[in-house]
Amino acid sequence: MMPPPVRKFDAAIVLGAMIRPDGRPSPALARRVSKAISLAQDGMVEHLLMTGGPVRHPMAEALVMRDLALAADAAVLSRCLAVWRAVALFLSGYLTGAGHAV
Repeated sequence: MMPPPVRKFDAAIVLGAMIRPDGRPSPALARRVSKAISLAQDGMVEHLLMTGGPVRHPMAEALVMRDLALAADAAVLSRCLAVWRAVALFLSGYLTGAGHAV
């Protein structure tokens, strides 16, 4: 009996994780980006949505993730959509509207 076919998805949401003080990704962040790249390379996802802001480091996690992914496989990432900025702008507007300082 054949296993059921694996579904393909429009996008994968890649959650941020800690950035080290020197700006390098934590092991957890590196693993998440690596898995996302594998999904894109295998054709399982069309777009990658990398998330994460400047939590403990002045650079946003999503930027570090983007740079890590581009260094690993620019060809795959060139056809994937990184919309971290759109998410950041949306959340910034949402939080500001809710009375939170951004």
